[in-house]
Amino acid sequence: MRSWTSDLRHSLRGLGRTPWFTSLAVITLALGIGANTALFSLVSAVLLRFLPFPEVERLVILEATHPRRGPTSIGPDDFRDWREQNTVFDAMAYTMPSQANFTGQSFPDFAGPERLTGTEVSEGFFELLGVQPLLGRWFRPEEQQPGRNRVLILSYRTWVRRFGARPDILGQSLTLDGHSYTVVGVMPEDFRFNEGHVPEYWIPLAHQASGRLVHQYRGYARLKPGVPVEAAQAQLSAIARRLEEAYPATNTGWGVRVTAFPDALKDRFGAPIAILFAVVAVVLLIACANVANFLLARAAGRTREIAIRRALGAGREHVVRLFLGESLMVSLAGGGLGLLLASWAVDLGARAAPEWMDLGSIVRVDRHVLTFSFVLSVVAGILTGLAPAWQALREDVNRDLKPGDACGTTGSSGGRLRGLLVISEVALATPLLILAGLLTRSFVSVLDVDLGFRTAGILTFRIELPPARYAGQQARVQFYDDLLHRVGRLPGVKAVGGADSVPMSGVHTGGRVEIEGRPMPLDGEQFNAGCRWVTPQYFQTLGIPLRRGRFFSEQDRENAEPVIVVNEAFARRFFAGEDAVGKRIRTAYDGRWRRIVGIVGDTRHSGPETPARPETFTPFAQQAPGRIFLAARTAIDPSALAGAIRREVRALDRDLPVSGVKTMEEALSDQVAMRRQLTRMTGSFGALALLLAALGIGGVVWYSVSRRTQEIGLRMALGARQGGVVWLILKRGIALSVTGLAIGFGLALGLTRLLGSLLYGINPNDPLVFTVMPVLLTLTMLAAAWLPARRAAAIDPMSALRHE
Repeated sequence: MRSWTSDLRHSLRGLGRTPWFTSLAVITLALGIGANTALFSLVSAVLLRFLPFPEVERLVILEATHPRRGPTSIGPDDFRDWREQNTVFDAMAYTMPSQANFTGQSFPDFAGPERLTGTEVSEGFFELLGVQPLLGRWFRPEEQQPGRNRVLILSYRTWVRRFGARPDILGQSLTLDGHSYTVVGVMPEDFRFNEGHVPEYWIPLAHQASGRLVHQYRGYARLKPGVPVEAAQAQLSAIARRLEEAYPATNTGWGVRVTAFPDALKDRFGAPIAILFAVVAVVLLIACANVANFLLARAAGRTREIAIRRALGAGREHVVRLFLGESLMVSLAGGGLGLLLASWAVDLGARAAPEWMDLGSIVRVDRHVLTFSFVLSVVAGILTGLAPAWQALREDVNRDLKPGDACGTTGSSGGRLRGLLVISEVALATPLLILAGLLTRSFVSVLDVDLGFRTAGILTFRIELPPARYAGQQARVQFYDDLLHRVGRLPGVKAVGGADSVPMSGVHTGGRVEIEGRPMPLDGEQFNAGCRWVTPQYFQTLGIPLRRGRFFSEQDRENAEPVIVVNEAFARRFFAGEDAVGKRIRTAYDGRWRRIVGIVGDTRHSGPETPARPETFTPFAQQAPGRIFLAARTAIDPSALAGAIRREVRALDRDLPVSGVKTMEEALSDQVAMRRQLTRMTGSFGALALLLAALGIGGVVWYSVSRRTQEIGLRMALGARQGGVVWLILKRGIALSVTGLAIGFGLALGLTRLLGSLLYGINPNDPLVFTVMPVLLTLTMLAAAWLPARRAAAIDPMSALRHE
């Protein structure tokens, strides 16, 4: 123990005498350890705390499947049959997203109307999850019946934010969409069940027979103890086949998919997480190789000290302990600094994640993270200390004790080991840079996609009209007309239009379309299309081009001929080889036959990575829904109009909140946020790997110069030119770089095939990336080697010949 303490004190003093070396080594390891710790914190939050339910492995997601639509929402009638005929589930429930206008003038601290986002849940939902309310109770069975008492449960966050955590909140009445709801419960602070949004309330969702064509709910179930997911899948698939035989008109082609909760998370985030973990692991390995090279160079100057220790009886374990103690102190210091960097990076990562994940509330540096960081630091310390320890044991004690070697030398094996470490750094950095290049190219390809509509200078916002106060068609149309007129008069507004959903709003409406004179096939999914309701100026405002026919006009009112506009994708699918204009169709949302009066260009409604689908557009004035997204095209900064638009809405109805205010460019940014963050992170780590590899090359070449000072002086004294000296030193770095690059290039060719779904619009072996990135790496390595080579060429021959 005393020997350990003595060695540690000696190593600590030695590190203190070389502050630049120590600082560089600590910072290098801190970057690698910090990156790994930050990612571990984020991933552990997603996989361990994102689903805080007992026996979460028994919870499964139920989805309807169809060959043309893939996994999608479920229908209540099919769900009822699954529930009645299965023997594998303890409990089943389904949900549907909800939004409502909250008006609470009865509360003394009411801050104005607000649009709240919540979830409608069927009977047994909370019991299925195995949680308990913080206050109050769950919904009673009779409250799940249509038309019965309206009750709700608040989230903890809404209870605190909106109602100041009032202990008397139970029994209070809240007004949502003009209806009074009684608060019967408050959820615990740590409860989270986010389905693409963070719920602020829950209300009962009653089962209503709405036909088997409806697919709009999210289904969940809890497996019975001991029942595997595969057994549940087999049984529900058999039930789906029986329903297909019993209801061919509605269930042809429809199946069901059962997915365990943890597996669903892995399916959604597994590929990006795996890529990032591989990236940060490579960065740490490069950092370890770099620090090992630093320690090897430092150990080369301690050969006399090690030789004396061994001559005085120090054993091999003593030498190993000496070097491992030094490397462990460096790595633990790097781990401590890395932990600070990780805390900062975790906060950035949580804020960059999609809002619905709400990572900021569950990410924390806990004991698991601290343990991970400590273990990683110890492993890094061992990895970096083994190389100099092994090299020290291979040195010749008799040679190192000779007076002529006072400066300390190392054998050729030491140079080979340093070279191998540099080769490994370059080999690891190469595929990392190529990965960063591929993701960058893919991201650029996404941004270059023609969306089919204008994004610059467009502000969008959402308004929901409460059915209690806007029950009739005429009342809704009048409100929309007045609002469009008011917004259109605002300074800077060039055009304004509205629709029940605008591109990239996250709102989708669709259903079957019937074409006059054609029979409806059993597999009605062939005749499925998106359905939109729009105002006359909607297309012009968003810059959607007219291909044939006409746009809607102010004359397309309720008493005029029912008309409709379709997009090019609709015309291609349903009227290939013929003119769609003049034909009549009707949608699942409208019983009237409507004449097609125009064909417009395709738009990517769900974002740049989702192809355009067939869509229909119905005039607002002929069938006005309760929801409208207004889009204003402006000649000024569109975000500057948000306040003025809110004032215009309040002038028409002071109880109507304005929600979802964002520019179309912000909506596009939200759509590509995950891809952008992945690209940024891999690009940053790739740049870091490039820097570390350059330090490795530069360090080896610099060390070579320091060890060959006398040789260089002699060569120059005998007439060697500076260019020849530069090449003499430079070729060592070039040889190491080329070798590492060749190995890394081969690794990249094999690994990029695994990227698959992460790339868009480019080949995994994209020739541009596989050319540019290696060239960039080569130039960086040459620059790193050239600097010490230039230093060698500037050596004064007389000073070099006197060098010891």
